[in-house]
Amino acid sequence: MSVPVARPYQRQTGFRDTMSERIWTAYLARDERLGDFFLHLPGDWDSAEALRQTRPAYPLDPSALDQLRAAHAAWGVSSHASQRIDRLADPAARVIATGQQAGLLGGPLFTLYKALAAVRWAERLERERRVPVVPVFWVASEDADFDEVRSFRWPDTDGRWQRYEYHASGHRSGMPVHDIPVEPHLATDVADVFGHTRQTAFTAELREQTCALITSSDTLETLFVRTLAWLLGDRTPVFVSPRMAWVRRGAARLLARELAEPGESSRRIVAAGEQLASRGLAPSLHRRPEHVNAFVLRNGLRHKILFRDGAFEIIAPCGTRERIEPARLRAELECDPACFGLNVATRPIVQDALLPTLATVAGPGEIAYFAQLREVYSFFDVPMPVILPRPQLCLIEPRVERALGRLHIALEALALTLGESPAAFDALAQGAVEPWDVEQALRDIRKQMSEAVEFAAAGVDRSDPAVARALERLRDSVALGVDKLAERQRHAAAARDQDLRRAVETARTALWPDGLMQERALTVFFPFLNLFGRSLIERLNEAVAIDQPAIQLIVLSALQSAHP
Repeated sequence: MSVPVARPYQRQTGFRDTMSERIWTAYLARDERLGDFFLHLPGDWDSAEALRQTRPAYPLDPSALDQLRAAHAAWGVSSHASQRIDRLADPAARVIATGQQAGLLGGPLFTLYKALAAVRWAERLERERRVPVVPVFWVASEDADFDEVRSFRWPDTDGRWQRYEYHASGHRSGMPVHDIPVEPHLATDVADVFGHTRQTAFTAELREQTCALITSSDTLETLFVRTLAWLLGDRTPVFVSPRMAWVRRGAARLLARELAEPGESSRRIVAAGEQLASRGLAPSLHRRPEHVNAFVLRNGLRHKILFRDGAFEIIAPCGTRERIEPARLRAELECDPACFGLNVATRPIVQDALLPTLATVAGPGEIAYFAQLREVYSFFDVPMPVILPRPQLCLIEPRVERALGRLHIALEALALTLGESPAAFDALAQGAVEPWDVEQALRDIRKQMSEAVEFAAAGVDRSDPAVARALERLRDSVALGVDKLAERQRHAAAARDQDLRRAVETARTALWPDGLMQERALTVFFPFLNLFGRSLIERLNEAVAIDQPAIQLIVLSALQSAHP
């Protein structure tokens, strides 16, 4: 069951008030302020195709296809992905691309949503445009931010969120993720996590499969690809690794331009950022004119490149600097392109130079970056594709559904809070947990009962001693009864308040784990696959609307009942 909720412009988001959110919301609303920053909008397929035909991608020669086939065979990826590789050889083929860093257990939930959306968009466009359309997932494993990919959250047996963090003795600061090793203790650690979470009918099998993926992988990149491929099964896209030789060779052609005119791409990024700011849209990609949008590897570590006073400056992760004459660095690139890599600005452009990309599925941060890249695409003479917003989902597990029911919170009302901070949900739930003024109610009862007794007393002959005694016993009995009622009512009110506050906490921690949006904080393994098994992936794929910009609530019990 999917409950998409269309919301007005200022709320059609999925993030708190950040720089990327403002551009994301403006893009979803087709805000005219962004008209100069994107070549195409979602649905502008004819214009995107016309541009792509004027500037085709570099041909995928047989060696590139052979490298892709060999890599997928080594990763153990399904035959469906291999068939898609074969279709890339067709000159008429187009690509729907997406990508993400190589996180543990497949990374955050939104990584899965991106991959599912890319496959679905490829299938739709192939039907509509009657050309081969191949989904491609670019593994952003050149990234050296280990903290971004090394951890995941999991619920203990009491439902409290715990955080696992992988510590690799072979890791060094500045090391690309594709070189970070999978050490033996990772499988042991993850097995221990499974042992300390809620045990379900799926836990043992899931633990065995996850540990098998870990023990069969040598690096975090390999583990990520194998995990995502296992999750997606027959819906697996083609994976592209930046360390592939054909990618390095193709990237070198663009990086040669970057080194020939150092700083030009950064100047264009800065200029776009200034234009965004002048329209009230804060840029999120920050550069200075001396920044070179590439890096060089030294001893396996990423080194930044600057251009100052007619020479390049290489900055090591530890901060040491080396000055290099331009001719020497350009010669290094020509001699050994594998020693150079891409950053956030050049990665999508190289992707779209190497692949016949028609569209890219992107999240809020990426769309904010793309808003500053139109002129950089032009600089490299690469056609900018259609940018498709990824789906935003919030998964409602049964215990959360029950908690919302106790709070009398409708799904439509809940959806309106999901683009805000957890405080918005707290405000929504406040009405359900407002304490009942028990003491005032009891005072009213005492008053009414007393008035009733006195009304009765007015109608009897109190001169008769027996009647008078009976009347006093009635007063005492009423008072005692009201006291007992008061005691029980106080206990009931306290239990009610505790139950409602527990319901609020259950919903809040599931929807905003550690104060973060669910799709950014959790993997699909915990708690979702552990509760519903791997078949949940296909049910999610069927439920999600790939062209729905509003947050979609997916009620998992409804999915389960629809697919017994």
